[in-house]
Amino acid sequence: MATRRKFVIKSFSAMNRYDGSQIQETWVNLRTAIESILGGLDCGKMSFEQLFRFAYNLVLHKHGRMLYDGVQKLIRAHLESTVAPAVAGAPAEHVLAMLRDQWTQHVSKTKMISDLLTHLDRSFVTPHSMLRVRDMSLVEFRNSVLNHADVSERVSTQLLETVAASRNGEETDRSLIRGTLTMLVQLGVGSMSVYESVFEERFLAESESFLKTESADFLAANTCSDYLRKAEARIVEERTRVWEYLTDLTGQRLRAVVERCLIAEHTNTLVDMRSGAIAMMDEGKLEELATMYRLFSMVRATVTFDMPVRVAGRETGATVTRSCTPLTVLRERFQRHIESRGVTLVSDTEEAKNPVKFVETLLDMRSKFAVIVETCFFGDKEFLRAMKEAFEFFVNMDGRCAQFLCLFLDAEFRQGFKTKAPEEIDETLSAVVTAFRFIKDKDVFESHYKLLLQRRLLSNRSVSDDAERTMIIKLKAECGPQFTSKLEGMFADLTSSRKQMLEFRKDTGSSRSVAVDATILTTVHWPSLSEEACRLPASVQPVADTFRDWYLAKHTGRRLEWATSQGTAEVSMLCAARRYELVVSTFQMCLLELFNAAETLTFERIRTDTGISVPELKRHLISLCTPAARVLIKGKKGKTITDDEEFTVNLKFKSAKIRNRIKLVTLRSALGAGAAESGGVPEQVVMARKNQMDAAIVRIMKARKTLMHAELVNETIRILCHRFTPKPADVKARVEHLIDRDYIARSADDRRRYDYVA
Repeated sequence: MATRRKFVIKSFSAMNRYDGSQIQETWVNLRTAIESILGGLDCGKMSFEQLFRFAYNLVLHKHGRMLYDGVQKLIRAHLESTVAPAVAGAPAEHVLAMLRDQWTQHVSKTKMISDLLTHLDRSFVTPHSMLRVRDMSLVEFRNSVLNHADVSERVSTQLLETVAASRNGEETDRSLIRGTLTMLVQLGVGSMSVYESVFEERFLAESESFLKTESADFLAANTCSDYLRKAEARIVEERTRVWEYLTDLTGQRLRAVVERCLIAEHTNTLVDMRSGAIAMMDEGKLEELATMYRLFSMVRATVTFDMPVRVAGRETGATVTRSCTPLTVLRERFQRHIESRGVTLVSDTEEAKNPVKFVETLLDMRSKFAVIVETCFFGDKEFLRAMKEAFEFFVNMDGRCAQFLCLFLDAEFRQGFKTKAPEEIDETLSAVVTAFRFIKDKDVFESHYKLLLQRRLLSNRSVSDDAERTMIIKLKAECGPQFTSKLEGMFADLTSSRKQMLEFRKDTGSSRSVAVDATILTTVHWPSLSEEACRLPASVQPVADTFRDWYLAKHTGRRLEWATSQGTAEVSMLCAARRYELVVSTFQMCLLELFNAAETLTFERIRTDTGISVPELKRHLISLCTPAARVLIKGKKGKTITDDEEFTVNLKFKSAKIRNRIKLVTLRSALGAGAAESGGVPEQVVMARKNQMDAAIVRIMKARKTLMHAELVNETIRILCHRFTPKPADVKARVEHLIDRDYIARSADDRRRYDYVA
């Protein structure tokens, strides 16, 4: 029979309990191994596994504190006896290299020791919130080596001297700097305090001092362009320095110092100096200006800037100091420079005498500054806005700008476009539309443009109908169909007239000594059909009557009136056995016809026979007597004409050309409403504005029913600003007018409130 065997299970603690001798023996083995490692050798006679087990057992038997403190003392003793003296005794030029070498060895040794004591870190250090063995070893290096005697000061000084040498163009060991700075970061053990106290604080202070001195000295001795190149090169160098060995945070702080010292503190000087931004714009130094923009756009620091104070768009002479970025300073100077150039242009009396030259200069200015914005400021929207506001400022200082644009287009349509390719024509029209955008009183432009277009079309002086239509399309895209409806109506009338003239000739035949080419105009489309009339010659009246009868027979219920002041005629003149063709106005044709009966006629006789008003007759007679024409000879010298003054046919008239066009004098005065010449608003535009303000006010009140005065004024201005900008006083006057006409009424409760009267 089998017997049972008894098993006795001993407790784990009893089986593994260390006595004092075992603990001491284990520690001795570990100490010997650690000393060997610190001395630059391996673990000694024992294997890594045995040593790991020793450390494990000490921690397991609650001797972690003894092990931790013992290792710390060994590391400290080694550093104080061996490493610190070696570093402290190194020559100044070799202190960084010595420190780096000792640090590299220490880190390697620390890793080996830390690997042996992994269980100590995990089971004792972490629960007791102590520094891990690796971190403790780094702290000991900091305390025993870096803080030994003047090592810290020597390291700091040597680092800064090396950086200074690098800035002065000397070759330096950048890897040595990088390694030293990495060490300083790691010695902080989760904090940047060591790095900042030993290096960063002094580095930033000395960088600021160096950059301030360098920038001030260089700027005083060189041009703005040279300084910008130097500053850009320095910024690139400092950026490389950050990339090579500085921390990101130091890089950000250094960048702020660099931007402030190189750019921000010199912003006003760089912009205003003789070779600065303004000079670059005037001299076309686009590359240098682009460099300035790039540098200024980097800077976040603010600078003080004196900005002019304006009231109602006018300079007061006062300034207000603002804090803004360098880029804002550049933008403001850019805007003020454009305004200054523009004010000079509109104030130049010589330029004002020649509208075509004035507009050419304006378009050149706009093109030049647009290139600057696109090329130098990289299409920056804020600079585009500044340019727009600058042009609006000076263009609207003088009401003649709208008129001059129209006169420029008139000259181009009459002659200038004759030699231009379609692409060039389109480019010119686009440039004019761009300038047109700057004009606030677009209704003034519209008034002049309609009048000049009317003259070109009725005198058949436009070199290109396609170009005329292209301009209308551009204006329509800019201002809407309402703006161009009458312009389009003019072309529609011309097209219709051509068809009707073909029918007229077909129906009545063309065997007449006098040929008529009538243009049927819809009154609403043609803005300035003068009521001036004259008696047609006996040779012309029958054909005019024939056309009238034919037209009214086809279009019952219509009324037809001859606008003789708008017509032209081709008259044959036989002189010295040579025939000339004269292209004259209808009025001139009528008065020249009288000279078929007599070579000399008085002014009063001509007026009586033609029925032309005195001012118009004088204008047309003088045009025929000018040195350029000399069709008639004026009896007396001078421009004044008396009733008894005689005019004689110039029988000695000569011209190199068979066909001669007689130009009418005083074109500018003929633009109507003499106010336009002085920059004012033509009378017909003033009247139209009153009607538009009335309509806008009534529409607003009809929709809102009741409204405060200030709100009504603001809303009226907002609605009409696309055509013109009414003054509050003008709106108030129209409100009073509408109150008198019972469209609106003042509220009984509040006199500042208006009510709509249904």
